[in-house]
Parts: sequence; C-alpha cells; structure tokens
Amino acid sequence: MKNTFRQYAKENNLIKLGFCDPGPMRFSAPLLQKSNQNIAISSELVDDETSLLNQLLSRKYDAIITLEKINQPDIESIPFAKEQLMLSIPINDELASKKSINLHKYQNREFAVYRSYCAFERKIKKFMDWLTERPHITVYTDYFIFRQMLEQKNVLSFTTRLVQTYRNDGKRSIIPLEDEIVSATYWISYHKDNKKRLNSILNWVKENALMLLGTDI
Repeated sequence: MKNTFRQYAKENNLIKLGFCDPGPMRFSAPLLQKSNQNIAISSELVDDETSLLNQLLSRKYDAIITLEKINQPDIESIPFAKEQLMLSIPINDELASKKSINLHKYQNREFAVYRSYCAFERKIKKFMDWLTERPHITVYTDYFIFRQMLEQKNVLSFTTRLVQTYRNDGKRSIIPLEDEIVSATYWISYHKDNKKRLNSILNWVKENALMLLGTDI
C-alpha cells in the first residue's frame, strides 16, 4: 500500500513535506506552492521530531523540516529558515522605538506570553523557563483569549521572526531581543537519491536564503 502511494505521488507530481513546527510551515508553504505551480505540495505538521525522522526514513515524506541537522549517510540536510523570539510592544509604549532590547533589564514590566509548547519553544526552553518564572507574567495557552487581552491591556508580549509574517497581534512594534538562546535554525532534510525530484524546492530555498535565513547559503 505504501509503495502504491509513493508511486502515485511521483506520477502525479505530489511532494510531501513534514514540518516540526507551525511557524515555518505557515510561513513557507504558501510561498513554495506559489513558486512551484507545476507541482502539488502537501504540508503536514508532526510535533514529535523523532517520529518525523522515522517518517522520512520510511519515505512517507519527501523532505522534513526540523530544528536538528540529520547526520545519516543517506540523508542530506541544508539550512531552511532562521527563527527568533521577538518582543511585541504596543506602538505607544516608550520601548517601541528601540532597535533591540535585552529583556533582563525590564523584568518589572507586565508581560503576556502565549505558549504553544512547540519544537521551537522546547529548543529555547532555558529562556522560556526563566521568562515564565518572572514576576508580572501571565501565560496563555488559548490564542483567542490571548488576542483579546492584547486589545484590552498595554502589556509587552512576544512573537517570532516567522510567526509575525502571518499572525496579526494588532498595532504593535516588533523588536529583536538581545538575550541569549532566543534563536534557532530549521533544516530541510531529504534522501540523497530523492534530491533531483526536490530540485525546484531546494532551488527555491537557496534563492530565498536572504529572506529565510538572513544570509546567503
């Protein structure tokens, strides 16, 4: 059955991508499809990176996007996108004009944190644990309630480099953080013998490296 599906996918120009996080998926999937209209691109979210790797090895996915570079003889990985936690500030706040901020200097400010406990949050766990232990922090796990609160209160919050491109948290300034361990790199990994089939996807990643990574590959 699996072999039949893989054959169907190849014959029908379907490329299946697996993502460990919603950020890179929601940011890149529409752009990938727009730039590769001659093929169909399927994007799926798998929160467990070990499971995601196993599904690449079994060839359920043609490529996967994870926060770890895969070191296996038959697998190749290249940088895909940079993610970074960023401060979200009301536009009328005194901090809104700053170019960057070290959060350790503003521990007494009121913060609202929306936590999805995704792979990126786990990657920067040390910082997130420090953050949520600070005074004046309210943690939300329901985005609808979090979004309503942002409209009602003048509090500092967070977004990320990728999430800010598709999620609207209202009229706020987005400021990079100077704190350590608040960024990470996503990698796209694939079987070496499948590289030719993924050529248009990989070329798109390389051609858009400045947008995705902030630097050329």
